Amino acid sequence: MSRRLLPGFGVMLVASWLGGCSDSPLVFDQPTDVAVAPNGDFYVADGYGHTRVARFRADGTFLTQWKGPELGRPWGLSMGRDGFLYVIDGGDQSADHPRARALKLDLEGNVVARWGRHGREAGQFDWGHDIAVDSRGQVYVVDIRGRRVQKFRPVE
Repeated sequence: MSRRLLPGFGVMLVASWLGGCSDSPLVFDQPTDVAVAPNGDFYVADGYGHTRVARFRADGTFLTQWKGPELGRPWGLSMGRDGFLYVIDGGDQSADHPRARALKLDLEGNVVARWGRHGREAGQFDWGHDIAVDSRGQVYVVDIRGRRVQKFRPVE
């Protein structure tokens, strides 16, 4: 159900942010980003508590969720013109097992490329928190603790 809020805009509640533990795919725990595919499907980063990306149809119907060690803690998402979903894994940031990386996923949730690791040198991330892809396929990653934005160019 949609409700008109502004001229030309309506709102549709897709899922709730209730926090805490729940097995329901319609319950988020600190969602941080959303990306929309050309067909209208959209992807939600719910990386803090549920460590997942949830996929919905344009009408809000839940389709699937992706989670696991390959995906880590997805904090930021961006849909590239190449049809891939770009994800920044903010990592667990434990002193014993720091993890951080950028991922390129196909629309079935398979990792097709990954780069970066934890750190503050070029190409490393210390709490990567958002990711964007421009029209030329260049990827930008916001790094909170590193206090910077890094730009990555495609190499052929």
